[in-house]
Amino acid sequence: IFGSVLVRVLLCSVTSRGKMLLANVQPAPITAKPLTSLSPYGSPMNGAYVAQPQPQFMPGQSSPVTSTQQVFVPAAGRADVPESHAHPQPVGECRGAEAECTNQEECGGDDAAPRGPPDTICGLDKAPLLPFGLGASTVAGGVCMFFLQTPLLATICGLEAHQVSVVSYVVLGLYGLTTLLMLYTALADAGQVPKKRKKANADVEMPRRAHTTWLYERPVRRFDHYCRWLTNSIALMNHREFVLMLIGLLLIGFFGLAVDSWLGVQFFAHGLWNDLVLLVKLVVTILHLCYSLVLLYLVMPIFSLHVGFISRNELAKEFNTDKFRVLREARDGRTDVEVGDVSSDEYNEKEPTDFVYVPSKNPFDKGCFYNCAVFWFHKRCGNESGDF
Repeated sequence: IFGSVLVRVLLCSVTSRGKMLLANVQPAPITAKPLTSLSPYGSPMNGAYVAQPQPQFMPGQSSPVTSTQQVFVPAAGRADVPESHAHPQPVGECRGAEAECTNQEECGGDDAAPRGPPDTICGLDKAPLLPFGLGASTVAGGVCMFFLQTPLLATICGLEAHQVSVVSYVVLGLYGLTTLLMLYTALADAGQVPKKRKKANADVEMPRRAHTTWLYERPVRRFDHYCRWLTNSIALMNHREFVLMLIGLLLIGFFGLAVDSWLGVQFFAHGLWNDLVLLVKLVVTILHLCYSLVLLYLVMPIFSLHVGFISRNELAKEFNTDKFRVLREARDGRTDVEVGDVSSDEYNEKEPTDFVYVPSKNPFDKGCFYNCAVFWFHKRCGNESGDF
């Protein structure tokens, strides 16, 4: 505790010094020249080159020297810009499918690796913390359930030996399978286009649902999104395993919630306050209960989003770019307006509910039952293009 307080004091002092130096800098005027450039997919993309001031601290000087740098800023709300259905938010806050970061220069995203200062939690880089925290918490939760809660079911609740064995097998199977799915989804190749296709004639058409991503050398087939919790793209070859992992995490959360709650009720019902060992175990059980609640809070919104995607045969990438959506009503009274025809200002003023999914715009949507069957049972190995 003393070490963490000392680190925070040092950080605050450094931050205060930086603010004092920056206070002496006169901000350079920001100018923008409207233009049209090309998006990562080769389509026209509106935007502007913005001259941004770049303060530089020179050795031996008490105040920084300001220079400018031309940075291209794409216009928001266009069909070829990966925007989520939400208003602009401060840097570092998250939104969209799986709460992907709004500032891809800081957090990385579908099309670009992190290029700016790292997104941090309490001064620590969030990028390696997210996958480590997910994996470590899952393993630690399984160990706790197996060695603590399961024996307590026999001690406090009076379960017989064969019943405790059944609970132990359930814990091992649930946590073990979820951990294996997590490892596969994080380490597997998401489904790059085969090399022979890359070397073929340049006129060969890529699969319609393939996208280039900063994480892989070749385009990825049936690209869904980049998952910062697993530091891997979710696409053709690991999409099903990703959804199964979400189901496993939900079952872990509900199972832990039920067991921990029942143990707490039985502890109070039997009045076991005088047993110090059981009291310590109760405290650990309460901490595990809090872990289960946090896990459900984080996973349930993600799972509900992907259930909707599967039922509509829509990918998160297509959802984030409003590919199959229209605006209900524009300012000028037009209805069912293509998102690409909406100005950036009007797009950012609208609520997410103002954009409506249109099944006829999605050529892959064949109805909920067919879409679910295709997702779970369609062949994904070999040279499958992913256009299903």
